[in-house]
Amino acid sequence: MEALTALVENGKKAQWALMAQLQPFVESAVESAHKVVSAEVSPNGQPVLDITGREHVVTTLMFGDDDNTDGSSIVLNLLGRCKTPGTFIKVDPWMYMRKAISSAAESAIRRSINDPHIGRKVRRVAEEIGTRDVEAVLVEYNKRYPNDRLAKKRALAALNAGSDAMATWSPLPEVSPLSERV
Repeated sequence: MEALTALVENGKKAQWALMAQLQPFVESAVESAHKVVSAEVSPNGQPVLDITGREHVVTTLMFGDDDNTDGSSIVLNLLGRCKTPGTFIKVDPWMYMRKAISSAAESAIRRSINDPHIGRKVRRVAEEIGTRDVEAVLVEYNKRYPNDRLAKKRALAALNAGSDAMATWSPLPEVSPLSERV
């Protein structure tokens, strides 16, 4: 029984050691995904998330949401899949993990700004037809991609996706001194 307990403890330590080694890559993947999404979504490539928002994405990918009852830690789930026999028969382990983490990072950034998964396609259609009018975009999009069943709510979310309020700075309006306002 002691040997089994020691084996379980060593397994937990190894898992946390591997997570610690993966964290710099997760941080890098989030930064790369942030640049891609910012260039696509916001004018002039303005950041869509501030540093705190990006750190939150990293933490969520590494450890899951606040309560982590839904198994939302992408990295922990990935490590679980890696332990499954046969996972790496036809794929390089590092490539497998790199692609999964990069994809999850981009999805998490998009979720953070409420960009639906088809947002990129919706914005491309809007650009091609030369209007951001939601009704016109809906008609054209549903003509091109009838199986997507795009509704107004997702179309609006895609067309309105942009920078988080904390990601960019805005000048404050000048306020006259109190003595002038009285």
